[in-house]
Amino acid sequence: MPIETDFTVKNILDCEPREFIQFGNGSYAITGLIVEIDTYKQAGIIVLRESKPTQLFALVRLDANQMSCISYGIGWILELVPDSQTWPGNVIDADEKGTVRVTPTSTNLVVGEGSKGTNLQLYNLETMKIDVGTRTAGALVQNWRIWANAASRSRLGSEPIFEKRNSATP
Repeated sequence: MPIETDFTVKNILDCEPREFIQFGNGSYAITGLIVEIDTYKQAGIIVLRESKPTQLFALVRLDANQMSCISYGIGWILELVPDSQTWPGNVIDADEKGTVRVTPTSTNLVVGEGSKGTNLQLYNLETMKIDVGTRTAGALVQNWRIWANAASRSRLGSEPIFEKRNSATP
């Protein structure tokens, strides 16, 4: 019986920047994007979802030695869902972690850094590097989805592997 999945199981240390992963940390699950794996076997991961939501849309560093994950790879698809707050220069929610900023040259995610996640940075979703642009540049997008790949996005009845919604805006 052939088995078809959109993911593989691998060691986190074998991941590369931009990989969309899910793994367990003790008694709870974390979904995120790999930013980097350093020489000390520390993984920098932007947390998108966790069952104990304390660090959502924050960059965390974990000792990834001998940690396994489910990886959807780097071929995931970002689907932006514009709403009434999506327009260039909108500063209303510029400092909300998890918002996406789209400029003519980049697509950036607002991420918290530091021990409390209060130092906000823009991470370029193509390069997974900090973008030094201003958080108010470009169009703000508060609702977005990540699909495992183009095939899963077009598959009838398929659901995204991650979805961020801001229910406050129409």
